[in-house]
Amino acid sequence: MVKKKRSLTKKTDNRIRFGDLVILVQRGKITKADYERYFCPVYDGYEPFKPSLAINEANVDIAGVERTARAAGPMLGFEASEIVKRAKAAAAPEAMAAAAPIAILAEGDSWFNLPSFFLFPDTLIDKLQATRPIRNIAMWGDELDEMILAAEYIPHLQIGEIQFLLISGGGNDALGGGSLSDFLRQRRSGDNDPDNASRYIRPEFFNELDRLERLYGQFAENVLRISPSTFLVLHGYDYAIPRRDGPWLGRELEFRGFHPVFQKELARALIRLMIDAFNARLRTLHNNLQNVIYLNLRNTVTVNGWFDELHPKSASAQKLANKYKVLLDKPNPKTGPVPIV
Repeated sequence: MVKKKRSLTKKTDNRIRFGDLVILVQRGKITKADYERYFCPVYDGYEPFKPSLAINEANVDIAGVERTARAAGPMLGFEASEIVKRAKAAAAPEAMAAAAPIAILAEGDSWFNLPSFFLFPDTLIDKLQATRPIRNIAMWGDELDEMILAAEYIPHLQIGEIQFLLISGGGNDALGGGSLSDFLRQRRSGDNDPDNASRYIRPEFFNELDRLERLYGQFAENVLRISPSTFLVLHGYDYAIPRRDGPWLGRELEFRGFHPVFQKELARALIRLMIDAFNARLRTLHNNLQNVIYLNLRNTVTVNGWFDELHPKSASAQKLANKYKVLLDKPNPKTGPVPIV
């Protein structure tokens, strides 16, 4: 007698077993509907540029392996997200042929890769992938020094076919990594003048920019050594809008006396100043290093174009992607003006 093979989607109390969910992801068989049913986003308390996912215990039976399942939830969700994203990109009617050579590699943080979940917006890389083949190894939450240490980009460069390595990194560090107040002095009582923003930036912020500039220089050196024909494309984000009680900018600014509502212009001026200073460092790298291209994305996302304090909405991501398209389609991408304002 032949035993009937057990279905991977067999459920207990109308829930899929955790072990079956792991197998579903491992075999690359998870669908978008499965993904949105078995995982859920975590918003409260996640770090800047690092949203998270968790097992949806209403639809997944984790009995007996609670600690394992909860600990594995974020990375299992990431793997499932990548499967869903790849399937979406392959199904896009505008997408390049599957056999087309991969000439663009993307590495970075959540500006390049967010969980493929209906509550999170598309990123600019998602938009770019609709018209050209891009291998995206970015991971939300990754920081610049982690990217260099992990060196996931190196095997791709060693193939010798990567024309552009797009990098998104440093935003978390430049905006304090959830501790923005460490970079700021206390607001003087009665001061609401945005022209005074520079007096409140502490030296620690500029020390952090020094560190980021060195890291990017190291990154560029690694790329030049491994693949001399590859351009390293950097961006400096856009002018984020602090929100009242915002977990990364708003609360930190308010702690130093810069309320996002009552001192709105001064609070926004501080963020603009810090973003400008970060962009200035990237422009210096563009000017000094032959394989580095700096792309200015400021003034692209409108005030109402932000999904949260740090991430653009899908429509804004398309605007950002359009700026990349102009660069990627230039015969000589290193030439032309690089405006600082």
